Amino acid sequence: MTRGNQRENDRAKALKKAGNSVGFHPQSSLQVRATNCPNPQKNKNQQSGSEFARAKEDAAAIMREKQRKADEKRAAEAAAGGAKKK
Repeated sequence: MTRGNQRENDRAKALKKAGNSVGFHPQSSLQVRATNCPNPQKNKNQQSGSEFARAKEDAAAIMREKQRKADEKRAAEAAAGGAKKK
């Protein structure tokens, strides 16, 4: 079982490996903010509810358009007799 400083070093190493920006300084029990690693929670959704809904709907519209074009292409191939597939 590890004790004292080794435990703090292991915690700091685990936090650094996990990518968290808040960790324990190995020489003290004070929490310090690392300046070189981003906060993973800030990389999540930072949009308001209406912005998020609008972005989601825009992405859905793009996907519907892609699906419509793919369906049209399949229908055109089927109408043309269908190309032989290997």
